[in-house]
Amino acid sequence: MIVNVTQCNAGMVEMERYKTGYQLLQAGVVCGYDSTTESAVTKLMFLLGHGYTPDEVRDRMNRSMAGEITI
Repeated sequence: MIVNVTQCNAGMVEMERYKTGYQLLQAGVVCGYDSTTESAVTKLMFLLGHGYTPDEVRDRMNRSMAGEITI
């Protein structure tokens, strides 16, 4: 599973905005929105460690669990 995050201090990943991001989305890359790299890795490890299916992980990565993303 690949999560697309930004290294910018402000802003968020908007995968639908540009062709490259849209292609990544179509390939199954998960949008990390405004999550930090550390937060995305921790959340991914938590979800995978609890045995969720890939589809469940994708769904939960797109929802805030503890304020880690602001969508």
